[in-house]
Amino acid sequence: MTQATTLHDYDKAIELNPQDATAYSGRGVFKAQHEDFEGAFADFNKAIELDPNYAGAYFNRAEAREDLNEDYEGALRDFDKAIELNQTDPDFYYERGRIRKLLEEYDSALLDYNKVIELDPQADVYYSRGNLKKRMDDFDGALSDFDKAIELDPEFADAYNNRGYLKYQLQDYEGALLDYDKAIEIDPQDKVFYANRADLFEKLAANAPTAKEKKAYSFKAKADKKKSR
Repeated sequence: MTQATTLHDYDKAIELNPQDATAYSGRGVFKAQHEDFEGAFADFNKAIELDPNYAGAYFNRAEAREDLNEDYEGALRDFDKAIELNQTDPDFYYERGRIRKLLEEYDSALLDYNKVIELDPQADVYYSRGNLKKRMDDFDGALSDFDKAIELDPEFADAYNNRGYLKYQLQDYEGALLDYDKAIEIDPQDKVFYANRADLFEKLAANAPTAKEKKAYSFKAKADKKKSR
């Protein structure tokens, strides 16, 4: 079908060929992008009715289920079907892993993230897997994944921030400070980064061996707290 760019284009394509599952799916994506989730869900249903082996329609319907009413179980079933029909699309595994994490099925989510990395090793996937491993108390694994995310994308501010936060929890305060500094250098508008560094400065102030150092860290903490508001 000709690439449609407006709702009218999709409506016309469907009028010309009511059996075109891709037209319904495309219109569903368009509706979802414009927050008509009920309309999108109906279009994905129709696409699947017309072509029960349309993996992309199951994938899109899974996302619509989540947006429409946070139906994570239903979304998981649709992601399962999409992967049954297409086992080589990394986005399918990534999104299923994300849903499994939301459902606290951490071991299964980890398998999905592993598969994504096998298919298409990108920085954001290592970052997501690092966050999952942290949730699973695999701190060494999380650090390794944050390291890899930063290696692949040296401007990944959130990866520096989350690695810094993990280092802070592991009492590697020097390493945490370096990571927070880098995150702020990359994205000086993110208030969360300043809030995290303020917490670190407060910890350093509490542990400072001299009154002078305590005062200096307290001053920095106060300045970062102001920027975090």
